[in-house]
Amino acid sequence: MTVFGLSGPFIDWSALSPILNVNDFQCFMNKFAAGDSYANCDGSTAPPILNVADFICFMNKYAAGCP
Repeated sequence: MTVFGLSGPFIDWSALSPILNVNDFQCFMNKFAAGDSYANCDGSTAPPILNVADFICFMNKYAAGCP
């Protein structure tokens, strides 16, 4: 919801539920640690399949709110 005030428009974040939360982060970390293909965020096929690029990929998607 956009609210207009004296300082201009702003978003009332209290009215929105988070799309991603700490449980999504923990899920990724558990999958990554277990070597699960779910954690292959960047879709790489060359060994090692899971690497720091997957973690960075996930962090960027997480920050953008992508489930």
